[in-house]
Amino acid sequence: MRKRSAHWGARWPWRRCNVDRARLKNIVDDITSIVFGKPYDLPVERDVKQLTDEIAAPLLGDYKFEDGTTLSITRNPTMLAAAVPGNYQAGLIALSNTEFYMPMTEGHVTFSGVKGKPAEKVNLRYSGQDHVAVRVEK
Repeated sequence: MRKRSAHWGARWPWRRCNVDRARLKNIVDDITSIVFGKPYDLPVERDVKQLTDEIAAPLLGDYKFEDGTTLSITRNPTMLAAAVPGNYQAGLIALSNTEFYMPMTEGHVTFSGVKGKPAEKVNLRYSGQDHVAVRVEK
């Protein structure tokens, strides 16, 4: 009897790409956004930076979104954490002194303000949309 073999790449073309290591929901969301003409973000390769006290200190604190929701930025040993109490807590990986990667949403977080002083604003960009929060003074 002749041994059968199949070339998976020819029969199942999707098996040739690396979707097995990607978040399928994000792929589906991006394709859906493209089809319906909605905004979406392209993935970008980034270099990770070591988080130091000098980088973290001016960014820590509470920020408030336009709808009144509070966002708390705290420090863990290796990264910052962004939390909306009662909703979520997401790790922030440093890319520069003011730019961070948020793996939970595959988003990009940018702090802005005057250099040497506490950050005035934080912009969480994910799913093609900007979510800006302003620092709350205590």
